[in-house]
Amino acid sequence: MKKVSSNQYNLLISELTEGSSYYFHVCALNEDDLQREWFELDALILCRNPYDVPSPPKNLIVSETIGQTVRIQWNPPENDDGKLIHGYIIERCDTKRIAWLKEGRCKTTTYDIENLPLGAQHIIRVIAENEEGLFGPCAIDKPIQIDAKDSKIIDHHFIKYLISLFSFITKSM
Repeated sequence: MKKVSSNQYNLLISELTEGSSYYFHVCALNEDDLQREWFELDALILCRNPYDVPSPPKNLIVSETIGQTVRIQWNPPENDDGKLIHGYIIERCDTKRIAWLKEGRCKTTTYDIENLPLGAQHIIRVIAENEEGLFGPCAIDKPIQIDAKDSKIIDHHFIKYLISLFSFITKSM
């Protein structure tokens, strides 16, 4: 039992267990600490964190494909439930498999997925995360596929070689 002054109309109770339900009773006491009548709330009160996980991101699209790299973008969740979004988790799944592969994390609403395997169809999804956890994903509408004939495959090692060669030449001048 907790006592409050006669001019206090609320009370913070901190010794509750999250996930448990409680009935609360309130009564007024006179100057001699004699109670008159108890008032009981009509329903059980569930003790829970007032914050929740965010809603899913919205409008995930593939905005650009260059070689085996796909740029995706999306809108942030409509509801972060009072906690800031910490970031996003990007995953992909080959349509012939059931396992999702984590591509990465980011804090913005744009991400480049690099080195997608040629010929396979992929579903891509994004999951928002806040302090309370993760919520259901937002996925692209239809699988994407990169074919060798459509892909302008760039040899990244050759590009690095050219850049270092160019840097060496410009330093020599």
